[in-house]
Amino acid sequence: MVRQDILGGMKNAIEHGSSIEQAKQSFLNAGYSPEEVDEAARYVNVKDFRIVSPPAKELPRARPLVDSQSVKEIAQRIQSSPTQTQMQSQTPSQTQTQEPKEKNKSSAFLWILVVILFLLVIGGGIAMYFLGVFDMFFPPATPDALPLP
Repeated sequence: MVRQDILGGMKNAIEHGSSIEQAKQSFLNAGYSPEEVDEAARYVNVKDFRIVSPPAKELPRARPLVDSQSVKEIAQRIQSSPTQTQMQSQTPSQTQTQEPKEKNKSSAFLWILVVILFLLVIGGGIAMYFLGVFDMFFPPATPDALPLP
């Protein structure tokens, strides 16, 4: 296969007035292999200073990066989402109301649950105090129960 860098260099040399032999010698002096230089020289048409293209080797077809189904899905999402101009035309209060309402509902539910639990604990403590449940665990101090000095 013809090296395109050698082919381009030969074309450039010929266009600037060098002969094909001078161009070949220049590439050989630069360290290119004689076979590669001779092969590139066969493709150069010296009479009208143009390069005769080497036969094109058919390249394998690249597989697509994205399949057509996912492209269709993305296009549908873009079409269904509000455009930038629609978003800009809304006032800040309108954009705030579009926040997920589920988050607000769940946080309100948690606060209500915490308050109810707090009231139950306080109410239970008061009820236990008046019912004397604490007296079972912490009996009142009586004068005969105190240690003698």
